[in-house]
Amino acid sequence: SSLVKCKENDSKCLIHSVQAFLPTFAVGLPEFQIAPLDPVTLIKINASTPDLSLLLENVKVTGLKECQVKKFDYNVKNSKVLATFLCNVNAVGHYNMKGKLIIVPIEGDGQFDAKIKKLAVIVDADVSTIQKNGVKYFNIKNWKHRFELKDKTSVHFENLFNGNKVLAQAADEIIKETGNEIIEELCPSIIKGIHKLLMKLLRRREMR
Repeated sequence: SSLVKCKENDSKCLIHSVQAFLPTFAVGLPEFQIAPLDPVTLIKINASTPDLSLLLENVKVTGLKECQVKKFDYNVKNSKVLATFLCNVNAVGHYNMKGKLIIVPIEGDGQFDAKIKKLAVIVDADVSTIQKNGVKYFNIKNWKHRFELKDKTSVHFENLFNGNKVLAQAADEIIKETGNEIIEELCPSIIKGIHKLLMKLLRRREMR
């Protein structure tokens, strides 16, 4: 599949083009040395806060190929791209934590599962355009992002308190009610991990 050509100021066409190409891009493009991004595995994430030591390992993230492109504006004069993606993302992996999560004293070591519904990722990118073989491409110089949770999310940690069912059940009840707050702590680290992987892939592509 290839990107539909759009005029630089045609937001509707850009949204349609990016949306149509996203599933192809997410499963990987070997001919362009782009590895699959759905699923993508983040080897190690340090999601610690001042109150909590939290390490995540081998985090498998799925759902990126089904993201909806809600906005894609290209400002030619300012060389800016403003884009909004709405995604349902699942993340599973291994966790090790000890400290205080939200207001709950907690510790554990085991598997975790997070289901993040309607995650809105808003991207603000500085871009330039480059030409290769007479074709104009976006070149992302740098970007920043933020996210918003548009729906209730769920998080489950196995083996809390090393299997103490009484303590684990009490913690589970609070985690169930504060899923969004927990994700707001974890999500920046997960998104940062995806961002780093994307930048690594793009740099690899530019060097070839």
